[in-house]
Amino acid sequence: MRSSNSLRGILSCFYWAVAFLVVFLFFRHASFCTELRGRNYTIMIARMAFALAAWNLVASFGAAMALAAPRKVVRLRRFIPLVSSLAVLYGLAGLSLLIHNGHGNFPFGQTWAYVRCFFTDLGNVLDFISDVAAPLTLATFLQEYAILLFSSKTKAEHDRQHLDG
Repeated sequence: MRSSNSLRGILSCFYWAVAFLVVFLFFRHASFCTELRGRNYTIMIARMAFALAAWNLVASFGAAMALAAPRKVVRLRRFIPLVSSLAVLYGLAGLSLLIHNGHGNFPFGQTWAYVRCFFTDLGNVLDFISDVAAPLTLATFLQEYAILLFSSKTKAEHDRQHLDG
């Protein structure tokens, strides 16, 4: 389990880079964030990517702990990628709706998490869900599937060594 958690941490760094790239590409031509172009804009994208990667990590650990807890039901581990992905999708869709808050009001205004200009109207929220949340959900699924394959391979090698020794 420890090696899969290490892999999960390493892949979370890659996830942040993917999230940064997806968010940057999605909002690169957005006219509603023109006042923030330049250094502040890049910092805001990095912060948003950090929040998205943090949510991915929470969903990843949560699903892994919940489904790996019953040791006797090993078959549940197959669902970790699906459960993690659904949790990320739900969280990202909810985040965008929370930020939009009906009238473009951002509940965390004037804090480090200020990303309101990304969600100035509902159309941006729906685009975010389809163009940002969907690819990041796929990235979560692929990350969790890789961890599942790695941990299955590691467990099989451990069992083989235990039987041989």
